[in-house]
Amino acid sequence: MEQLFSKFNADIQDVLTPPDDNSFPSSRTPDPEHRKEKARDHATKADDKVYEERMRTVSTSANANNPEAKEYLRNEYRTDDGSIICQLCHEKMPFQLNGIDYFERQPFIDNLSKEHRANNLALCPNCAAEFQHTCNTDEGEKKGLILDLDDRLPDDELWIELDMPVHKELRFTQRHLIDLKGALDALYVNEDAESEGEEQEDSENDEWEKEAEEIENDVESESLPTVVPQGTRRQVTLPSRPQRNISRCRFCGSPAMIGSDVCYSCGS
Repeated sequence: MEQLFSKFNADIQDVLTPPDDNSFPSSRTPDPEHRKEKARDHATKADDKVYEERMRTVSTSANANNPEAKEYLRNEYRTDDGSIICQLCHEKMPFQLNGIDYFERQPFIDNLSKEHRANNLALCPNCAAEFQHTCNTDEGEKKGLILDLDDRLPDDELWIELDMPVHKELRFTQRHLIDLKGALDALYVNEDAESEGEEQEDSENDEWEKEAEEIENDVESESLPTVVPQGTRRQVTLPSRPQRNISRCRFCGSPAMIGSDVCYSCGS
């Protein structure tokens, strides 16, 4: 009787207890052998794999600097017990590889022209995928957030907020933040200088083209010169000068000085 009551009470609890939203989904078949045969038949009729060669450009420098960057991050985000903490979810790495906590080295800003170890993040695989595919904070905003963050704040306040769906708070150690600030400041200064040089060159080219156009317009407005197109250049052909009436000696035929009756050749 007591066992029957216990079973009845357990059944009542199962009915009254709401299902766990995080429970693993159940998908079962009433005829496993029949489903297995259908799976075999479907597999034999599946499309063949198709391969083709494609050329693509990859960053070889990032792979070359990977060990140095990972060692740098490992030293920055290792706790006293040797665990590596993810900068986004702030949890320990979920598994180890060869006895060492495995983490993803994820570049923070992609469009920098140089590889710098501080321009990387130590993320768990899940947060690395979230950062790579769902972060809506653009590169300029990332740079501004880092440069505006005061590195003299306490450790628990050294973080920036990113536009991401789940994990938004990206934390830094003070040394990592300072190193990243220096790298961004140096690299963006160089890029800004190159950009200013290109703008100045473009401005000079525009002024030259404007001046050349004005000269061409002036030449075309003249009545005497004739402008003849030749390829991409313009060739200006000036009319020949009118021939002057030259006075000649009536004895030897040599040119005589205008306004003079004396020939300097024969003395006549």
